[in-house]
Amino acid sequence: KGSFGTATLGYQYAPGYLIPYKYQIMQGAPFLAPRSTLAFGGGYTISPGSGARWDNAMRYAGSFGSLGMQAIYAFNATQSDDGSTDRADDDRWGLGATYDAGPVGVGVVYHNVGSGSDADDTKELLVGGSVDLGVVKLVGTWSKKDADGDTAADNTLVSAGLIAPVGAAGQVHLGAARLNPRGDDNNARAISLGYLHTVSKRTKLYAVLNRLSFDDGATYTGNPGALSTVGSAGESTNALIAGFSHSF
Repeated sequence: KGSFGTATLGYQYAPGYLIPYKYQIMQGAPFLAPRSTLAFGGGYTISPGSGARWDNAMRYAGSFGSLGMQAIYAFNATQSDDGSTDRADDDRWGLGATYDAGPVGVGVVYHNVGSGSDADDTKELLVGGSVDLGVVKLVGTWSKKDADGDTAADNTLVSAGLIAPVGAAGQVHLGAARLNPRGDDNNARAISLGYLHTVSKRTKLYAVLNRLSFDDGATYTGNPGALSTVGSAGESTNALIAGFSHSF
């Protein structure tokens, strides 16, 4: 650790775990945001609360004025060749950058996730932005995932939202997201209305109402994410979540 930044080893956070929350609603509990909900269904590792914590990893993070940089390389689970797959087939790496200039923030994240076989690696990209207008903060993201072959595992994911302060300690959050996999009649949509209340520097209370809807041809409804554990093609689910978050 030094002026150049911080280098760490072991079980590490990838950029896709730490950066996206800056450009989503429910920033004190980012797993409740519409984008996070649909990112589970879309198979993304670029999402807060996702599988973007990697074993056997080397990670770098540094800040240079308004610019933040992150990089990671993970050797993951397979550490020797077994005759059928190469030890590097399940390796994964990621890059991330953020830039904050006054009320404007932008960020980019890229993940390359090894398949663990001869299949092509999965490639994920996120571009996010935020603008703080004082009375309201606007946030948004665009993501793309390219997996092996031309299947519904390939998708794009967009989200947008606003955050409005309520008094000295509260915030109202409203956001929506849309997942568009390859193919027809298989999209998903999520919309959330939430409230965050800061109790102390480390503790926040939250309540969120979420609606999640699937097209008739959706095939990924079994893993919709943190807000809803059930879902059916052609149907919608509603969820009300309340609780608190505390950072140590």
